[in-house]
Formats: sequence, C-alpha cells, structure tokens
Amino acid sequence: MALAETKADYFTIASSPGQIKPAPPMAFAFDGNRAVYYSRGLDLDLMPPAKYVGIGKYTGELNDRYRPAIDQIKRVLANHEIASVPGRNIGSVLRYSFEQGGTRYQGTLQFRFNDEITEKLSFFYELAEDLLQHGTPEINLHPELAVHSESGNLVVDLVLKNDGVQDVVIDGPENWSPLLVRSNVQYVQVGGLSDSGVGFEVRLDEKYLSAASRPYASTIAVKPGAPVKVKFVVPYTALTFDPGSSARQVHSGTYRIVGTANFNIQSPDEMKGKVFTRMDLLPAVELTER
Repeated sequence: MALAETKADYFTIASSPGQIKPAPPMAFAFDGNRAVYYSRGLDLDLMPPAKYVGIGKYTGELNDRYRPAIDQIKRVLANHEIASVPGRNIGSVLRYSFEQGGTRYQGTLQFRFNDEITEKLSFFYELAEDLLQHGTPEINLHPELAVHSESGNLVVDLVLKNDGVQDVVIDGPENWSPLLVRSNVQYVQVGGLSDSGVGFEVRLDEKYLSAASRPYASTIAVKPGAPVKVKFVVPYTALTFDPGSSARQVHSGTYRIVGTANFNIQSPDEMKGKVFTRMDLLPAVELTER
C-alpha cells in the first residue's frame, strides 16, 4: 500500500479461513483527515441490486461522524477487551494496524456474526457506502456489457472503463473459467431472461473472442479515460438454459441481461488480487432466433 510509508491506520475485514465461498474483503486506511476504502466487491446491501457499485481505491475526507466509532474500536483492540474466537469457518476476521498513544498495535481478531464487536464494526459499512458514492476513485475498474444477436450467435461486448488516475491491468480471458458451477475462479458470466420465460447463462472465455479482440487474451490494460472493448461471439448452442426456462433455445423477444465478474487485478499493487463485481442490468435487449 502507498500509505504504508506513513503512520496510517489500517483495518481489514475478511471471511474466516475455511469458508467455501468467502466474501470479498473490505479494507480501510486512515491518515489524518484522509480516509481510503479499497473496494473489492463486497455486497453492502442484503439484497444487492443488479448494478455496478464500485471497484478500486476510493478516497475522501474523514468527517466527524465516524471519528468516535474509529476511536472506540481502537480503544477496544488496544485494551484487548474482546478475545479472538479460535477455529475455522467461524465468521469474520478483523486485521488491524494502528497507532494509539505513541504505540503501534497490530493483530487479528476472529469473531462470529452475532458477537458484540459486530455492532462496533458496523460503521465501516456506512463509511464504505459514503466513499463509494462521494469519494474520489484513484484506482478504478468499471466493466459494462453491450449485447446483441448476430447470425445465431450472442455477441457480447465487454467494455472496461477506468475512472481513476492509474492504469489498471487484469488477467485476460485465457485465465477465465467457462464452468458455471465454480465460484472461486476468474470468470465473466452473462445471463438473460426473456419476457416469455426463456432463461440462459454463459461464461465468457478465450474461445469466444473475436479476431479483433485476440490481443486481449492474456492481459487487458485499461488506461484512465480510455475504455477497452473486448468482443465475444458465443454460439447459441453454447448457452446453458436454466432449469425453469420455457424453452431450450433462444426465441426472438426482449431480454433482461445481467452480468457478474470475478477478475484478477495484476496492477496497481494496492489492488492486486481478486475482485468481484456486478454489472449494470440491461433491461430491454432485443434478441432474435437467428
């Protein structure tokens, strides 16, 4: 982290070891009046909407609303008021490094979802929302979809935007898994549901790349303000139809298209690793049978 050279305070909340489908971690840094949220795609709503929320490093001024809560959690941790719960698959783990009274405290605290400390940490979720909505994206990755039919194929344009100030490099489609059943891998998944009940899903991978997009197979570099379009041509025969689908083939009609992605960021170092994101819903895409 760039702030590691300063006396910044750091807090990260992640899933406990042993969880089959761990949630993306949420990480914060505080340096004076500056607050930083590293968003890797954690759902902040119980019923998350089908839309992009924000991936990257978001910075803003730390207002007085959150200071008492930060001071409280630092006091609790410095005084060891709450013991860490041992074991695997317990709930969540708080990792921390902060300065208090001239002493730097570092450590981990594992806790259950219904433990007392959960309420004391709830302000982190509110702060994350604030920074996503009102902060400045210094590092950013913003994927969008555009979809249409063409000669019996589903043509998907994956448009990768960067609203930050640093280049972002991710693994390309040759590293993405086509298997719908796997959640702990890199993937870009597209799903559709028509007004008549035809539902399908597919994961994009290297074999569907258009000729013009082949250079993006290994890595994709996205510069600030310069969107990158990666085109995939998926035969209708490669689609997986939902168990409750009204048909096992694409019928002409209006479809709602949704997308999710699990990317691996190569750089910048501050955001290196996996990120999960939803993409904005496309509410009315016209698809044809041929």
